[in-house]
Amino acid sequence: MTLPAQVTVGANSTVNVSFTAQAVSEGANPFTITALEENSAAGGQDTATVTGEGFQQVDVAIIPNVALTGPGVLTPFDVLITNLGTVPDTYDLSASAPAGWEAALTLFGQPISVVDVAPGVGNGVSVQLLLTPASDATPGDYDFSVTAQSLVSDTGDGVAQVGNLGVSVTLSGPAQVYGSGAWQVEVTNNGAVADTYELTAFGPFAQFAQITPASVTLAPGASQTVQLTASGFDFFLATEYLLGVHARSQTQGYIQDEDTMAVAISTVEGVVVDLQPTSQTINGTTVAYYTLVVTNTGNVLTTFQLSGSASPSAVVEFPVTVLPVPPRSAAVFLVAVDAPGNGTYQITILADSGGVQGSDTATLIVEGVQTPTIQIYLPVILKD
Repeated sequence: MTLPAQVTVGANSTVNVSFTAQAVSEGANPFTITALEENSAAGGQDTATVTGEGFQQVDVAIIPNVALTGPGVLTPFDVLITNLGTVPDTYDLSASAPAGWEAALTLFGQPISVVDVAPGVGNGVSVQLLLTPASDATPGDYDFSVTAQSLVSDTGDGVAQVGNLGVSVTLSGPAQVYGSGAWQVEVTNNGAVADTYELTAFGPFAQFAQITPASVTLAPGASQTVQLTASGFDFFLATEYLLGVHARSQTQGYIQDEDTMAVAISTVEGVVVDLQPTSQTINGTTVAYYTLVVTNTGNVLTTFQLSGSASPSAVVEFPVTVLPVPPRSAAVFLVAVDAPGNGTYQITILADSGGVQGSDTATLIVEGVQTPTIQIYLPVILKD
């Protein structure tokens, strides 16, 4: 409730005073206003009620609210947004940091600027603030904050204590590779004393990656570029993957930095055709069936045109002739070969995408097919 501290009323007069009253809970919220003459010789009061039909309130807490850091050091904080109201609410999020600093809000590793929060203390949403002081930040305490805003708002405050240790790391190199790649990692000591930094890769490429050398020792202000190589990921699909590198001080674990980049895998088509059995003999019939396996060995969805021949003069029949196959997958089905009669037939099956093709062959031997007997009846004319 907001009221003026005092009001002057002339003799036998009335003064209207504007004020605001906000409900603090749903339902009836009674309140009383009391007016006392300044020497308490006279007074009066009246009571009214504000009905709360759902109210909004939010709390923002930074955890921890004080943390050690250094120039260029990536420093993570948890930011807990709690809806203390009685209705669901949506908050716009913003971070404030000293000039030249980086402050990014993320949720599950993705940038976030708006968050929906259900009411209730136990339903708070925790996002992450990634705070990076400027590479030339001098030692001292620096204030930063995060604000959640809807019709109501709250701001959580924190303090970053910059020391004399610091590091920054920069990753560069090809944005598209296939099977192997090499990137450059530049490490800079932003601190005021010499330090040694351990370097590690992270993301999908990490299990295939090597950094040479894996640690560097740098004087204050010095930089060194090392190489990150990776190979053996030929089976990756044709899409983008995250490549990241992390630098960590051996002196203080909280002195750290990281950099990431998106690396696309080049599109590669491939196909293997397998026709089974490689040879079969049938007796007394002219129709044989083969199992056809078309394997997409590439890393992208590919559509193949199927065709077949069986020399001499047999017919190959497919259930489908246009076949889309997902990457690293196979399609299996039966094909029929209809021969005109006894003999040996060479069967060839071809799968062609327009960019790549594959084929396989098999043999069909047909035996025991009887040649139909044709009887011709001639009319007999008798002459008397």
